[in-house]
Amino acid sequence: MADTGRTISPTYSSYTYDSPSKLKRLLHRHRHAQILRPLTITWNTKIVDFDAGDGRLFRVLIDQYGADPGKLVAFDPEPVMIDGFRTLVPEARIVGNSREISTPLPGNEPDYIFCCEVLEHLMDPQIETALAELKRLAGPQTTFVIAVPIEIGPAGLLKNLFRRFN
Repeated sequence: MADTGRTISPTYSSYTYDSPSKLKRLLHRHRHAQILRPLTITWNTKIVDFDAGDGRLFRVLIDQYGADPGKLVAFDPEPVMIDGFRTLVPEARIVGNSREISTPLPGNEPDYIFCCEVLEHLMDPQIETALAELKRLAGPQTTFVIAVPIEIGPAGLLKNLFRRFN
């Protein structure tokens, strides 16, 4: 294969969900399973993913749960993540500014708003802004799915062992 001179950066999925490490792949898939297990996802479920990353969660929702890509909307402020998302989930909508997502009309609110592994990266004023946006996008029946990494128990032990020896 000819060298094109381009450097292809690894994606978030390439070192988590699609990692060469079987352990990392297992842990990341387990994380998605834990998040999605208690939810009812159908083809008609409306979802907003706040700070969606490269779209792996939407890929799982579409491929494994039958979610309709037309009812999925994602936001991520990072252009590199938007590019990765559009590559992995071209059939779903992603925007670079959450204000591009209209305040939903009553009765048309999302069923779920995901905000997974985001808040721990923000400073207090940014958290307040993010929570205000989440509230703006929600309706009275919207369920928030908010997750932050927890480095305790077996998952924490395995992650720390992996870091120690790799």
